[in-house]
Amino acid sequence: MREKKIMYGAVYASWVLMPFQVFAIGTFGITVNDLMIFVFLAWAVFRMVWRGESLAFTPSVATTCLLAFPLVVLLSLSGPIVDGFGFVQFAKSGLHWLYLWLFAVVTVGFRDESEVWLTTLRVVVGVSVVIALFGVYQLVARVYDWPLAWIEITNLSIHSSRSSEIVEGGQLALQFENFFRATSIFSEPSVLASFSVVCLVYVGMALIQNHGMVWRKSWAVFAVVSLFVALFLTFSLTGVVQVVAVIALMAILERKDIRNRIGSGIALCVLLVVLADVLVQPLTGVSLVELFVQRIEGIVGVGGIGPYSEHIVGESFTTRTNSMATGFAIFAEYPLAGAGIGRFSQTTPAIVSGYLFSDAALTSVFAEQGLIGGIVFTTLIVGVFGSAIYWFKRSSELSATTRLLVGLCPYLGVILIIKQIIANDFIHAWLWLSIALILAICNRAALETNAAHFSLSAVQQNMSSYVQQRLVAAGNLDRSSQKHGTE
Repeated sequence: MREKKIMYGAVYASWVLMPFQVFAIGTFGITVNDLMIFVFLAWAVFRMVWRGESLAFTPSVATTCLLAFPLVVLLSLSGPIVDGFGFVQFAKSGLHWLYLWLFAVVTVGFRDESEVWLTTLRVVVGVSVVIALFGVYQLVARVYDWPLAWIEITNLSIHSSRSSEIVEGGQLALQFENFFRATSIFSEPSVLASFSVVCLVYVGMALIQNHGMVWRKSWAVFAVVSLFVALFLTFSLTGVVQVVAVIALMAILERKDIRNRIGSGIALCVLLVVLADVLVQPLTGVSLVELFVQRIEGIVGVGGIGPYSEHIVGESFTTRTNSMATGFAIFAEYPLAGAGIGRFSQTTPAIVSGYLFSDAALTSVFAEQGLIGGIVFTTLIVGVFGSAIYWFKRSSELSATTRLLVGLCPYLGVILIIKQIIANDFIHAWLWLSIALILAICNRAALETNAAHFSLSAVQQNMSSYVQQRLVAAGNLDRSSQKHGTE
């Protein structure tokens, strides 16, 4: 089990290093996370071929869509065929997507022990606290021009966007007076916000649900405070939407006693917001609470009460919706199977509008994989959430550790749904690592309840046994030859 903990922990923890490439192939930056996924896949082949382990899947809507998705991507090859160009881009994006998909499939199919996933989440939370604290440090460092106030983003795959934002070393950070939106080591605030929300679910739900307290209470509270303050300093509506969705789902799913703890948690969060705002205002000259109100008012068209109301500087909402509209325009031109994976920027609507990518995975998939891909992708994401809810309701039948992990899955599922609407990570590790995590936990729960499953094997006999048998046979033959020679 130790090697499993190391492999999963390395893959999931190394995701945070995605802003930094180890080397590049053309304009594609290879990160530590990419290398760890390649190592993981090699290890998976070793497990399946040498040890003879098989992949086992519990039949579900999510599993069916996951396994069928390569056919969807292959069908989108019709786009380059019709246009007569774009085959190279299709191949590059397709291969990138393929190894992410393979990681998700083998991770789900192995049905590894819940203790492995628990250790993985502990590692990720530990890393997230360091990242959160560094984000808080940067708030002060950017005011006083201290070291590491800005981090150089070296990954060529991360492109600068939205000229309305201040760019330092590749990091995007909207400025108000002396306040720059927190980014920590990431390329933009929304990435830190989403990462903080997910890690808050990891540690916060374990704290609220009180499943044996897998983290010491003092450490759990410190982690929650650090992550929430970092989330607040990102000034991210993406983060706000995700937090609201998680809290609303808690109110629906959890027992009354847990809902009472949620109320205490919300009170703590409100207190943290007030304290953080009081501390930040003298340093930066702005109130983040007021900025949040003005930003939301500007989006909904209510009007406002300050210098940043109505048309807040650098607001990305319109840019995002316009990029999504471009996605639907592409979908109208390639309605059935799409323009082809990775070919968004090569289409006429994208070139004319100037939006070379969509800010939503959902519209990107409809544009590049058409109606077929859009339906399968939507069904996959909703199916993952449905599987999480199903096993959440059956958690009493599971072991303590699996019950804890299953208790996290609905909230990770709702974040996954929101992310596909307001962010585009279809060909990024975040999406497929998230799908793998949720479905792997659900698949493990199915194993514990002896649910029906089907298996996929790479070999009929594992190579380890085969080699051992051949060596034994060779040894017997040698001894037999020596015996006859003596006679």
